[in-house]
Amino acid sequence: MIKFVLRGISVLTSLAVAMTVALFLQFVRTGRIGALLSIGVFGVLTLAGWILTVLVGPFAALQLWRLRPSGRRATAFLAACATIYYALGLLFYRGPGTKVAVVVFMVTCSAATLAFLLSGPARVLCHEASPHPVNGA
Repeated sequence: MIKFVLRGISVLTSLAVAMTVALFLQFVRTGRIGALLSIGVFGVLTLAGWILTVLVGPFAALQLWRLRPSGRRATAFLAACATIYYALGLLFYRGPGTKVAVVVFMVTCSAATLAFLLSGPARVLCHEASPHPVNGA
């Protein structure tokens, strides 16, 4: 079951990369990158998140699919960044048209993914922890 969930997270990470590339290309094609950056800190954070997703995401997804420790860590890093991004957006950068329920859902999903990736069972399956810790160690 843990392997199935990790592989599902890997597939979702791959989809996030593909969707981010498509969104970025749409912004470039329509000339809206300047408008994104002109909205201030949140626009810069958005662009930085896109770049991070495109640079780290493929490695994270592939290595997580292979159940490698580096994939678990890289995907956890992306999930942590997403959690922080959506939480900051909800708390400080909420615009008039913000769909709060969607943002809360994204914070919850990102945080749950992060918690799962940091869990003992995920660490064991990715060969980073002993399945039976030694007492006193």
